[in-house]
Amino acid sequence: MEASAFGRALRAASGESPYVFLTRRRMHWAASELLQGRAVTEVALAAGYANPSKFSAAFRRVMGCAPSAWGRRSR
Repeated sequence: MEASAFGRALRAASGESPYVFLTRRRMHWAASELLQGRAVTEVALAAGYANPSKFSAAFRRVMGCAPSAWGRRSR
């Protein structure tokens, strides 16, 4: 399947572009990891972000709060 066809099919099925869909999935995975007590930098790297500040900005945009605040929910 061509990339453009895949993008249209995903948008039709989910209402989101591939980038938004993938980012949302990554942040929900990251949220569960943070609740288990993993460090923000460790989760950022595992989620594919080389820069933890970029990860934090994306997490805040998707989840509504900073990853450090999310991680404190488990404590």
